[in-house]
Amino acid sequence: MSSPVRIPDFSKPPKSTQDPTPLSKSPVTKKIVLVKKPDYIFKGILFSTLSLFVLVGVFFIYNYSLDFLDTKEKATEQKFVFENSLLRGDRSRVIALEAGSSREMVRGTIIQALNNEQLSSGEISIITPAYLRDTLVNGERTLVSEPQRGDDFFFTFSVRAPLNLRALAADKYALGKVGIEGSDIGTPNGFYMFSVTSAPDAVREMLRYENQIYYDMKEVLNLDNLVGEFKFIDQSDKNQLLRVGSDDSGIVLVYGFPTPRTVLITSDTETYQRIVSRLK
Repeated sequence: MSSPVRIPDFSKPPKSTQDPTPLSKSPVTKKIVLVKKPDYIFKGILFSTLSLFVLVGVFFIYNYSLDFLDTKEKATEQKFVFENSLLRGDRSRVIALEAGSSREMVRGTIIQALNNEQLSSGEISIITPAYLRDTLVNGERTLVSEPQRGDDFFFTFSVRAPLNLRALAADKYALGKVGIEGSDIGTPNGFYMFSVTSAPDAVREMLRYENQIYYDMKEVLNLDNLVGEFKFIDQSDKNQLLRVGSDDSGIVLVYGFPTPRTVLITSDTETYQRIVSRLK
């Protein structure tokens, strides 16, 4: 008789016939690595130093590269004192203007120079506006002063003048201050003078200019504010026929023709006669 078949018990996991072998019998060790903290202070100092060198280099290149490329020498400024062709003065000042400046900037610069003038009694100071131009002189770049042209000068200071009077204005002009006896040294009187190409035409155009001349000359001659009605009348003074502009407080502005082709504008008759005595 055959032995009965043994049915395995599937509810129990099968026994492994292979003995488990441990993966490693050596003890586990931990390695500690110390990470050094970066030195931000040192890096900041290094960065600042390098930035400073870069800025110095850029500054040097910006200021000197053009001169180095052109002539390797910096241009020098020549200082001139121009002799005025209309008037003999005791002092002469050249006011440098930047090329390309607007009319308002030029006018403001010259008026500021006039306001800064201080003269003793009887002294006459002539101020000449001039532009600095980069010019080659004997093979070297030099900043040369060139006086403002007559038409440009007239357009700067006589903004409201009739167009025909502008066309009559010639190249000769004079602008400055006069120290008057009895007045404060710090507040000399101003004058404005220009030549014309035709005396009869200039007389006609100046009469047309009378209703606007005060507003052009107020800052140039440092005139007082108008009080009441302002009008012009003829007046003879030391053989000079003058046009005297007055308001309710007195004389405000005087102009005339000291020579047939010269127009002189001042704030009073005394200043006018002082200028006449110095004409060339």
